[in-house]
Amino acid sequence: MKHVDFKSLLLLTALCIVLGLPVPAHSQSSYLVDTSWQSFYFEDARGIYSASSELDKPDDLSFGPYTPANLLDNDLHTAWVEGAKDNGVGQWVCLAMLRNIPGYIAIANGYQKSRELFLKNNRIKRLKVSLYVGFTDVSMVAQTGFMALARPYPGSFIITLEDKEGYQYFKLPFTRSDIEAFRRGLVSQYITQFYSKFAKSDMYNSLRDFYFVRFEILDVYPGTRWNDACISEIHYTNKPGLDFIPGNEQIVSIYENEQMDRVIVKSDKSKYILTDASQWAKRMNVTNEGSVVLSVLDISPDNQWVIVDVMIGGAGRRTEEYNVLYSVRLLRPISEDLLQTFNLVNPVGFTQRGKDVYVVFSKGETKASDIYDAVILHSVSDYFTGDARQALGIIFSKAIEKKDVQVILECVERSYFDHYMSSKNGKDTTNFVNNMLIGRDLATGERVSMPLHRIERVDKFYYEQYGGKDLLHVVLSDGKRQIDCRWKVVESSIPYFPGIYLVPG
Repeated sequence: MKHVDFKSLLLLTALCIVLGLPVPAHSQSSYLVDTSWQSFYFEDARGIYSASSELDKPDDLSFGPYTPANLLDNDLHTAWVEGAKDNGVGQWVCLAMLRNIPGYIAIANGYQKSRELFLKNNRIKRLKVSLYVGFTDVSMVAQTGFMALARPYPGSFIITLEDKEGYQYFKLPFTRSDIEAFRRGLVSQYITQFYSKFAKSDMYNSLRDFYFVRFEILDVYPGTRWNDACISEIHYTNKPGLDFIPGNEQIVSIYENEQMDRVIVKSDKSKYILTDASQWAKRMNVTNEGSVVLSVLDISPDNQWVIVDVMIGGAGRRTEEYNVLYSVRLLRPISEDLLQTFNLVNPVGFTQRGKDVYVVFSKGETKASDIYDAVILHSVSDYFTGDARQALGIIFSKAIEKKDVQVILECVERSYFDHYMSSKNGKDTTNFVNNMLIGRDLATGERVSMPLHRIERVDKFYYEQYGGKDLLHVVLSDGKRQIDCRWKVVESSIPYFPGIYLVPG
């Protein structure tokens, strides 16, 4: 049965009213907000994803058995299954992409829980792949995710999948520099178009953008029993291969080699290098790889975790030594920053109570599955680029051109403004703004003022680092001369107003 998320539709309708955009008609594909922006509702539990439909989706906020989150769980026994009445052609799923744009997509076609289920359900024959840049902010956050307005990067492409189990790899035909240039241009367009929204209550501070890919089903291999199209996994990788051990492989052993410069993981199907001396030499800025010695300190009872002893300097003459926790399944070390979110450092071993494995640290322990979930989800910063700096420059510049004193003041650090007004024992905000508009005459070099009522336009703005401070320059013109005004960009000192603001100076 085709699924309509009425909650998302209501959220979208409210969003359009707030932004002053046309309210969209009912649709089961992405909703068109206007002729240039598309709107998507992303869920952000167990990943960041959006889908046109989902088979047997619960009415409450719980996870269904065929959620798009299954595409990200490294487990071939689960799958996203679309929920349309027909064979799934035209249905789509979107997955957020890390800011470091990868070179390949890995796809596990069909429902690979078993050979029988693989054949009984529809598999994907052709997919349309489109890259998007999406924008969101605090006003677009909902209970289970967030709304995003997005535009596609020009030039989608079509991939044809083979009707087989396992992973298939496809090279992304995008040039990273072109994608980044496209993103930067969209940031300015988006902020300018929605100026009235971001000018209110320093909303610009919460603006973020991110990449995501939309996978639309164009054709399927028909199943022998059910007419539901299925995909088990989709991953972004930097090579035509996996950077983790698939869930259908059993981990047999973990050991260091005789030279003690490599830790190896053996599964029932393949061998993997967990880490080697060259990786640690590069990470620690060590020129001699031979000075790095690796050994397995402890292995968890379920073979999913290992603590590797890393010695820099060599056995008997070590200068540094670290205990590093690795997720064997993810072939990845767990960063100290992430462990510190659990208030734990220096892993020393493992213990098991019932079915749960715990990582033991020098001062405490935590459930291994909690660490795994934290790694899978990544930190928000891995996905999103903050646009507050760009938004601040655009909002401030346009407010000056519009002679909008209130919006100008929204950009000023509040404790500075309050101190200024109290010291002047008055409420003349226009005078405060005029005292901000003092800068260097670009023709003569002298320091002059340009009151707000005389300014005809803002010619440009730009940021620079000077004396360890972040400065915003705005070039103002009254039609006869230009002056370059600059302000310090500071973090707010008031807890209720986090973000970046301006201080004259």
